Amino acid sequence: MIRRSIAHISTWLLAAFFAWTTVVLAAGPLRALRLASPFWVYWPMTMLMTSGLWLVGLPAASLVFICVAIVVGLFTEIEGWGGSRGIAGLGSIVALVAVVGLGFGSWCRDQKVSPVATLQKWIEPGIQKLRELNPTLEASMDIRTEAIVANVPSAIIIVGLFSIALALLSERNWLRMISPESLGKLVGRARWIEFRVWDELIFVLMAALLATFTNHGMKTVSVVGTNVLNVLIVLYFFQGMAVVYKALGFFRVGAVWKLVIGFLLTFQLALIVACVGVADYWLEFRTRLNRRPMQPSAESK
Repeated sequence: MIRRSIAHISTWLLAAFFAWTTVVLAAGPLRALRLASPFWVYWPMTMLMTSGLWLVGLPAASLVFICVAIVVGLFTEIEGWGGSRGIAGLGSIVALVAVVGLGFGSWCRDQKVSPVATLQKWIEPGIQKLRELNPTLEASMDIRTEAIVANVPSAIIIVGLFSIALALLSERNWLRMISPESLGKLVGRARWIEFRVWDELIFVLMAALLATFTNHGMKTVSVVGTNVLNVLIVLYFFQGMAVVYKALGFFRVGAVWKLVIGFLLTFQLALIVACVGVADYWLEFRTRLNRRPMQPSAESK
């Protein structure tokens, strides 16, 4: 019992450290902690850790921690209530956007500042550093800042999506460390290589492409289209990676090579992988891989 408590406390501290240093890597330990703990332990501990980070002078880490904890925790709650992973993901992302939007909006209203101006003020130091490294950014400074601010909504959603993805990818490893008996909760759940974007979103993708790249002169439509396109590219990237890893498993590629290939695809060929995910809507690569070779008939012998 004492050993288990120490393991849980250590994992909470590690999740807080990951939230401070890497943001999304906190999702893995938090997913395991929610699976291994009842809700009346997970959510009070989330508030306790959030308050602790704030009190030690790490307000940014505190906000990141609670956001990731909400996404992962709510995803697990909805899944536990019988919802599909698609519904769980949608519900947790909507909750994340609502919490961040309402929280930031309330803070801006209390401080009597403009949300857009505040975001620009936070982003411009980073742009300034990039401009120092690359003087060619000088002329387009304002445009780039405005574009980044306009894409903040999709950035928040993408962080949530990557948090869920990393939580699902690493849940087994974390559970083996802190609560092996909880691995039974994962039996019967869909594997990540079976991930598939809802078919209806292909039409949303087409509309987003038109809104983003068509010269229609409507700035609001362009901004909305760009944000939707950013999110869909990430979703289809996940589907493309599921297709790739399904193929690697089919050809019995070793674990080390899978890791190397996954790293290269993520950081060098992400858009191509997303295109593979889009193509999977029509070509259904995994269905083809699942088909067994036809046995030769008696007449062909």
